[in-house]
Amino acid sequence: MPVTIVAEKNGVFQFTPDIPERLQSFVVKGANCQVAEGSFGYLLMQQIQAQQFQIQYNRYCFSHNEQINFNAYEPMLVLLFNLEAPAIYHMEGLGNLPFLKSSYNIIYLPALNKDIYIEKDTTYQTFSVHFPYDYLVAIASHFPAMNELLKKISLREPCSLYPLCPGVPAEVQTIIHDIIKGKYSGELLQIYLMAKITELLFLCFEHEAVPVSTSTIHLWKADLDGIETTRKHMLENPQQTFNLPALALKVGMNKDKLAKGFRLVVGTPMLDFLIRARMSKAKLLLLTTEFSVSSIGYEVGYQDIHSFSKAFKKHYGLSPHQYRKKYDKGTLN
Repeated sequence: MPVTIVAEKNGVFQFTPDIPERLQSFVVKGANCQVAEGSFGYLLMQQIQAQQFQIQYNRYCFSHNEQINFNAYEPMLVLLFNLEAPAIYHMEGLGNLPFLKSSYNIIYLPALNKDIYIEKDTTYQTFSVHFPYDYLVAIASHFPAMNELLKKISLREPCSLYPLCPGVPAEVQTIIHDIIKGKYSGELLQIYLMAKITELLFLCFEHEAVPVSTSTIHLWKADLDGIETTRKHMLENPQQTFNLPALALKVGMNKDKLAKGFRLVVGTPMLDFLIRARMSKAKLLLLTTEFSVSSIGYEVGYQDIHSFSKAFKKHYGLSPHQYRKKYDKGTLN
């Protein structure tokens, strides 16, 4: 889809496939890359075609405050992830749609016309999956939340799946990271991408995201920073036992505001997020190490194997032993 990208202060960007050395580490294997660079900063745009899906990974940073317009005449149906700094998108027909860090949404626009407001010296990253309308129709019967979205798309009405962008599930963050840091190429890359993108889409469609209404809570920038600090701490330390008053004190927030704000920003209650983080790490350890099941349970915060096995089976439908045997036959039990 040919897209015109224009900055309010810099005008139309001129892109080149010649990626400067300082940006080489951000290049995704197998991607078609274009970069615009100058005294203003840079925009690195990457695209990978994976059969019926198109993947885009964009990264940009400016030396001054800017407003960028993306314009195209073709319709856009996209699962969009905002990976880094919070950003406000203004989309024709939808108005302002805030994307906090690690949030996502499914968006349809009959013609692409969106503005992004960015702050100077701030790095932005987006990862998106563009897919055809027929794909959504084929799976909609299994995901009732899609029905209203499909109805609006059939009428060519701009729409989003969620009025407030929920947080990205921990499992999805892992998949996105794996794709960006992927090691495959050629035909194997295509097989890998189809498997990963299908899993990513289904995880997002199955995710029970129920953001809190913004009318019930107002979050200042310091609150958003505190919530992000809490989210990151829980994600990196799933083995710990967390105490809400202690977490709130650590980031300088009221405990009720932290709990409500976390659910609003991340898209899931704090306890649910912690369980998902624990299960995601446990799954990774089961498939990539020869640690015993009890050792893995301890690594993710469970003091006895029974509690860990019960939680894992509730989350994945299989016990840890069954999961390892089914999905990683080369790993010792």
